[in-house]
Amino acid sequence: MTGIYDDRVKSRQTRRLAVILMGCVLLLIILVLAVMAGAVTIPVRDVWLALTAPGTTEDYRIIYTLRMPRVICAALAGANLALSGCILQGILRNPLADPGIIGISAGAGLAAMALMMLAPSLTALVPLAAFAGALGAAAVVFLLAWERGVNPLRLVLAGVAVAAFFGGGMTALSVFFSDKVQGTVSWLAGGFAGASWQSVRMIVPYSVIGIIGT
Repeated sequence: MTGIYDDRVKSRQTRRLAVILMGCVLLLIILVLAVMAGAVTIPVRDVWLALTAPGTTEDYRIIYTLRMPRVICAALAGANLALSGCILQGILRNPLADPGIIGISAGAGLAAMALMMLAPSLTALVPLAAFAGALGAAAVVFLLAWERGVNPLRLVLAGVAVAAFFGGGMTALSVFFSDKVQGTVSWLAGGFAGASWQSVRMIVPYSVIGIIGT
């Protein structure tokens, strides 16, 4: 029986490793295609030259200044979202759990929205404000769900209630500061159209800390 169990474990580990390797290869292909595609189609050769010999291709500015920052930001944002989902699913033991369901996204959005509307000169601190809001929302959810321990079902129900509460807070801010809501709505909706190397430098530290921490 022990031999059969060990064989199953090894087989499962082999499948997981194969899936990870296939995912990495697919990610690299998608990243290259994302750099190539756009209003101006860029051949693979020019992308390679932009990476290995900067300045030797006419499309270097398009690749380096516009498309590469967008692609890197999109990849890191996707990785961070995937990690947060995996962590929550493991903690809650629920494959449907995600930051939106248990109110963490709403808490982060409310804090970031409040900072952008009340102190627009401090927009560089938006990631920290969103992180603080997410931690606050998580603390409230755990406090509401705690009763001689945390029950996954109670945690999800408390998260739905907290998400609704913070969602109402965002709606209230939109009403009271209607003249400033456009920029925050664009931020909350997401997008990488304006991503630059400054955006990359902003997201990399948080991504590295999150990946190492998990």
